[in-house]
Amino acid sequence: MRNILVALSLLLLSACAGAGMDGLFGESAPPAAPPAQAAAPPVPVTLPPPPTAAVKVALILPLSGTDAAFGKSLQHAAELAVMDIGHGAFELMPRDSRATPSVARDAARDVLARGAQIIVGPLYSGSVAAVKPLAAAAGAPVLALSNDATVAGGGAWLMGFSPVEQVRRVASHAAARGIRNIAVLAPSTLYGDLALAALKQSDAGMNVVALARYRDSDAAIAAAVASIAGNRRGAQALFLPEGGALLRKIAARLARHGMAAGRMQLIGTGLWDDKDVAADRNLWGGWYAAPDPAPRAGFARRYAKNFGARPPRLASLVYDAVSLAAALAGKGVAPPYTEAALTRPDGFAGVDGVFRLTSRGVAERALAVMEISRGRARIISPAPKRF
Repeated sequence: MRNILVALSLLLLSACAGAGMDGLFGESAPPAAPPAQAAAPPVPVTLPPPPTAAVKVALILPLSGTDAAFGKSLQHAAELAVMDIGHGAFELMPRDSRATPSVARDAARDVLARGAQIIVGPLYSGSVAAVKPLAAAAGAPVLALSNDATVAGGGAWLMGFSPVEQVRRVASHAAARGIRNIAVLAPSTLYGDLALAALKQSDAGMNVVALARYRDSDAAIAAAVASIAGNRRGAQALFLPEGGALLRKIAARLARHGMAAGRMQLIGTGLWDDKDVAADRNLWGGWYAAPDPAPRAGFARRYAKNFGARPPRLASLVYDAVSLAAALAGKGVAPPYTEAALTRPDGFAGVDGVFRLTSRGVAERALAVMEISRGRARIISPAPKRF
């Protein structure tokens, strides 16, 4: 690999402690100078350049209202990233969006007027859409926390986990295991639409032999499950892009029709990356794609030690975004956030694994394939270490 990955994760950051900012980019120290010769003439002293002004990085999150506690927990992740990077060329500028597009827009206007060179956040797609034009006019990229592809591009990159990538990864794994014919039970939502389209368009060559969609009602779910159960002839697996309590309710109905994971291969998305899902016996043996959990474990321990609670799932996105911004700022290159710097082909190594920002405005991630096994998820196909 020609370029060196930027080391943003807690584990790699720890490994670079004491090595200065060059260590974050994996650059080796210069060789030691040879012993001075007695007859050598004096070497002119070159004074270091004066310290550069701090790079200002805005953080726009819901810090008041109904989402205040969640927003504050994400702010803690940003603060942890600043502590771990530990250099003075970086200033974090937190602002409240109140989960409202107009307030997020005002917050963006304020930080840009004060010299912000990059924005981390907002959280919700409506606020991202409101902020993006102002940031683009100021030449400040946006590292948004949404996964809504409709607001990607135009100077905004989505750090959120994409269901499209997850489906492609697990479908490729299924195809490698000889699965080609698949039944689909998907919600009648935008998420369900994206997941179904990704399955059909993947390079895995999946053949959808049965399809049922449902809305969030007991009657609709019962009818969809019955339809799949009666029309699954030839299906080698069932794709179920659902999560949380609704997934567990559907799994119970599937079990009554003889379609629990032990009898048919169930395949999900990153929504399955949940301890309550792993505890459901009807889903044991199911597959889904998600980041390798090992790098995130160190981040979670550090977060808990500093803030007295476990981080929410999206906290790692904030940590990686702020770490990326801080690491590029520490390189001392002006301007630090060019498109070329942000979209380097080799990407970055974060606490959710290797990722890179693409020209489409999304974060492409190297994902593992997980299998639910006796109440926990285990890796059955490791995440790639590089692109």
